[in-house]
Amino acid sequence: MTLEFTTSKDAEFKPYIVSLKIEQAINVNGEDIALKANDGTVSVVKCIHVSDTKWSSDAENHWHNCKNADCGEKILKTVEKHKVVVIPAVSSTCTKDGLTAGKKCSVCGYIIEKQQVVKAKGHTPVKLKAVKATVNRTGLTAGSKCKICGEILQAQKIIPKIKQTYTITMKKSARTTQKIKMYQKKNKASKVLKKIKAGEKITILDIKKDWYCIKYKGKIGYIKATGTVWKAKVTVDDGKLILRSGPSKKYSIISSYGNGTRVYIYGRTKNGWYKVRVKNKKNGKQGYMYTEFVK
Repeated sequence: MTLEFTTSKDAEFKPYIVSLKIEQAINVNGEDIALKANDGTVSVVKCIHVSDTKWSSDAENHWHNCKNADCGEKILKTVEKHKVVVIPAVSSTCTKDGLTAGKKCSVCGYIIEKQQVVKAKGHTPVKLKAVKATVNRTGLTAGSKCKICGEILQAQKIIPKIKQTYTITMKKSARTTQKIKMYQKKNKASKVLKKIKAGEKITILDIKKDWYCIKYKGKIGYIKATGTVWKAKVTVDDGKLILRSGPSKKYSIISSYGNGTRVYIYGRTKNGWYKVRVKNKKNGKQGYMYTEFVK
């Protein structure tokens, strides 16, 4: 059978009009064509495909479909195999989930191998040690942080500096007789607050064995009970206070002095004796007096 076709300019898909009545599907040059009846004639329509911009895909291939509303067929010449690329893994952190590696098509984006969620690891806490406050520095309470990421889990709090307190039992004006160091504590290993020159005025506030607590230029600290001189008086209710050649009763007696005798004190021993010089123009003897009776 020979068919003669004429083109209808008004047809949406540029059909070929056949003047015969055909009631079955036919194939032209290996391609299927559609049939449409209209007043006893049949329009034989072949779609001129227009590719959609979107990709369709299955596990093996991707392709474009015809975007015409009455067609939507797969366009065979656009079918091609997926181009596989690796989707990098994402490491999980202490607080965020990660992902395993996956695979996808670099052309159409089809996921070939889905990434799996790797759960967050959680923090690994370690202790932050407490720091004691001193008179020189602030301290810190104990805390904690994550060993892995360093995030602070329990913040440390600042402990204020310790306010040093002093016992004031006296206020005696004194003068340094040599260069001396003023310490923060009654210990030569403690911090040196001041270096005091000879001839400087100081105020003695308290006496602890062979240490003086003093005030010098607004600062309070401790000095060894040597290298200074200050005035005092013998205070006895009855009799006289003995001046000895050394700081104990085993030493020989040099002399004795009554109540009110003025002395210069040059130092103090650990066992409670002052090194003194009696304030006497004619006979300024030196020796040791027991501290209980010198004020």
